[in-house]
Amino acid sequence: MGKQIIILAAGMAILISILIVSLNANTSQAIDTTTNFYKEQQARIIANSGVEIYLEKLRRNKSLSGTFLNNSLMDGSYDIYISGPDTTLKIKSVGKYDDKVHTTFVKAKRNPITMPDVNSALYISSQSMTLKLSGNLDINGNDINMNGWLGTGSPLPGIGVDQASDSAYIVDNLQFYKR
Repeated sequence: MGKQIIILAAGMAILISILIVSLNANTSQAIDTTTNFYKEQQARIIANSGVEIYLEKLRRNKSLSGTFLNNSLMDGSYDIYISGPDTTLKIKSVGKYDDKVHTTFVKAKRNPITMPDVNSALYISSQSMTLKLSGNLDINGNDINMNGWLGTGSPLPGIGVDQASDSAYIVDNLQFYKR
């Protein structure tokens, strides 16, 4: 009977050891899978963010094109490739994080923006005119620098609108005062 208990205990110990080793292997594999997924997502986010950053740069610099390598972002990097004419601009962003790489392709178009001719300090253009102003607002048409001193530009009318009815609405809904 003593030998049977020893054999039974040794068998149970071996089974428990196999179970523990198997659980550790599964845990290790789950950690590796989660880590790889995180790295892949970081590479994707870096590539997409690189596109957003360069779209903003394109907005400011209408002639921007070419290759821009090794831009650092979020502990990774991205490379940008901008090519093509303004009508079919191609942007390729390659995001890298640790050992993972993600490539994002974007097609864009550069269209010129026509700015309206504004001859007033404040121009209001709307299909449905409503006025909701709060706080201290001074619209006087003078060219005033950020420090409060008069600038070098000539004064303009205070508020410009598209139609005479809009002008009447503004006048009826603003309280005017003189200094």
